[in-house]
Amino acid sequence: MNNKIYLAIYIANIKRFHIHIIIFNYSEHRFLFE
Repeated sequence: MNNKIYLAIYIANIKRFHIHIIIFNYSEHRFLFE
């Protein structure tokens, strides 16, 4: 049971980190194109 909870938290952290990377890259590209 505990392993599933840790796995869910781990996956959620990866998704959140991935979204931050996408937003950061998007704002960098906007800055370059402006």
